[in-house]
Amino acid sequence: TMEQLDKLAEQVNVEKGNWGAGDKPTARDVVENLIKPQTQQSGLSWALQQNPAGIRPKWFVTHAWDEAFEDFIHALKSFILPEDYASAGIWVCFVANPQTWPEDQLQKLLVSNPFQSPFALALNESSALVVIRTHLKPENNKNRCLYSRLWCVFEAWYAQDLAKKNKKELPIFVLGRNYSRHEITEMEPGMGLNASCTDENDKESILQIINNCDTEALDLLVTDILLAESGRCVAGRWRGMHFSLV
Repeated sequence: TMEQLDKLAEQVNVEKGNWGAGDKPTARDVVENLIKPQTQQSGLSWALQQNPAGIRPKWFVTHAWDEAFEDFIHALKSFILPEDYASAGIWVCFVANPQTWPEDQLQKLLVSNPFQSPFALALNESSALVVIRTHLKPENNKNRCLYSRLWCVFEAWYAQDLAKKNKKELPIFVLGRNYSRHEITEMEPGMGLNASCTDENDKESILQIINNCDTEALDLLVTDILLAESGRCVAGRWRGMHFSLV
């Protein structure tokens, strides 16, 4: 829930000075310095450790690990309504997936069949895909965005695929910073099918799926998401509508 993520953010603010990660640690820093130590003994994900009975996800959040965790929390809090603060389930990969499993076990969970991965199963249960766009650390002096991560591309594609097959209409809400078209043009060479994965097995499994899709439509969706004004819905029945941020 947002309430639980807020408490995690409070812990980050207290402890980040000991991490050597600067004043604005990334989600990756939070995993290494808080999530892993807190879940090492249980072997559970941080979210499951907080909610042993589980919570059905209302919002599926897609984001980039190299963003400032503070910016991520700020963007998400602007979207979550007060009545959902303590009760609505929020699925975010770095707290929903176990972070202390051995690499081979984690790969079986995530990649054996991407359609049965936690990402796909959570999207099936969620009411919307929420995209967090934040500043990322430049790589080789080039701008980057969340769609330089292939898992994020898969999530956008899968949300679109669910709607196409009439299984589910999944709105896509956009939060965080606004990008200019010039910035997006600079980022394009590393986006979409050219995006990367930390693990090559992940990349191979995902590309086997989305290589057979309508790549032009996928590129258009990614561009729509990146160009949309923050607070805009870019897919589903509320497409084009602007929603109020808290």
